[in-house]
Amino acid sequence: MAAVVGSGAVAAPAFADQTLEATGSITYTWQGDPAHGCAVVGVCDVQGALIVDAQGSVDLQQFRHQSILNLDNGNATVRVITGNGQDASECVDTPTYQAGVSAFVTPAAGGLVGTITPPLSSGRCAGPLASDLQGVTLSVRRSIGKHPSFDLRTNKSFVAGPFVGTLVSTVTMRPAPSSGSSNSFSSGSSSAPGPGRQKVFIEHVRLRYRVAGLAEPLTVSFAGENDPFCAVLDSCGVSGDVALSAPDFSGTLTLQASRSVARPRNSAQAIVDLKRHRMSLFGGLSSGLETSESFDRPDGSNCRDSTPDRGVLTVGNFRPARSTSVDLAESGDTADLLRTHCPGPSYSDVYATNGEPPLARGEVTVAQLLAPQTTLTVGDPGDFSGVGYTGSRGGAIGFSLTLESIRAGTSEETR
Repeated sequence: MAAVVGSGAVAAPAFADQTLEATGSITYTWQGDPAHGCAVVGVCDVQGALIVDAQGSVDLQQFRHQSILNLDNGNATVRVITGNGQDASECVDTPTYQAGVSAFVTPAAGGLVGTITPPLSSGRCAGPLASDLQGVTLSVRRSIGKHPSFDLRTNKSFVAGPFVGTLVSTVTMRPAPSSGSSNSFSSGSSSAPGPGRQKVFIEHVRLRYRVAGLAEPLTVSFAGENDPFCAVLDSCGVSGDVALSAPDFSGTLTLQASRSVARPRNSAQAIVDLKRHRMSLFGGLSSGLETSESFDRPDGSNCRDSTPDRGVLTVGNFRPARSTSVDLAESGDTADLLRTHCPGPSYSDVYATNGEPPLARGEVTVAQLLAPQTTLTVGDPGDFSGVGYTGSRGGAIGFSLTLESIRAGTSEETR
């Protein structure tokens, strides 16, 4: 896990490497709360904790107004108990953050605050989403001097959907005994002169669309897999489904294409070149999705929840082609698009069988994109077997495109 801390008090124009030693942990605890709708969702008997162990060596890098703290050893564990007494069951998960976890520290009224990015979550267990915990900040105090210490000790309450909880951090970071020296280097770029510059002609096409989401959903049906993982995740004998749709989404999509040409070409010629697949179109937008989940346990209890999420709809090819790919994928660090406050499979369980594929994929032709109205449809049907869950993907999600404007022609650039 990596933690990034940017302090407004730091103004170093170069990087300086130092080593710190971290002690303590960051702990989020939560429980279902009637005042926040736990009965409607079905999580009033849920209580859990997310613990991040921050013990170990920390590499400190400073640049301008930021301090970057890289934790070499940071392990997150989630434990959630559902029910009471002898009927209680436990879900244990270890969420992974492939790009590391960062805490950006910024000036605030009365001091500094740290925001963890990507935000932590309850993983496959019932509990807070990443978007819930994104706004829960750490208090940060930093010592003044060449070898600073960082104090991230915090105790505060938070609300996460149908849960209320508490964040307790006992983390402190101090210079390691061997950190008396630092290695600095300038961040400036070389001023060596480049090759001679010349004017070139760039043929371009720009298409602008009004986009609306359609009602058809992507669907995921799942059941607890009969293996040791179902006992760890408390998913033995469960069943359920997740639907992702965008019925209320509206936005604007811009697609652009360009290439170098020997001489200027007018707008009509540029459109013809696009139709003849001599240029590649690229573009994308963030789309508003809704995730709805039904989760049924063997004892007859259930969990029902819906949450708003963000996805990225991209259209484009790396080379000219008759058809153009359309992908719908997760948006940045804030969401696992399949997760609600109920337990259930993660995005990686259902989709990431080979690397990190998109949530759904489709194709559209250049002729369709030049039509006054067209529909983008994406899906990814198939079976999956993940950690603690097995099931199938189905359905397709659609977006209606209305062509609003076309701009095409040739511009002159100096390169």
